[in-house]
Amino acid sequence: MSQGDGSQWELRDGSVVRGPATEALVMYDVREVDGSVQVKI
Repeated sequence: MSQGDGSQWELRDGSVVRGPATEALVMYDVREVDGSVQVKI
């Protein structure tokens, strides 16, 4: 949830659940390997 305006997004795909936001969030593949976090961009 955005502390600024209260918008909420779906954790699974980044889509807007509740506005005023109108655009989905960009999603990245993330994994943990031996204690390190890896983000595929």
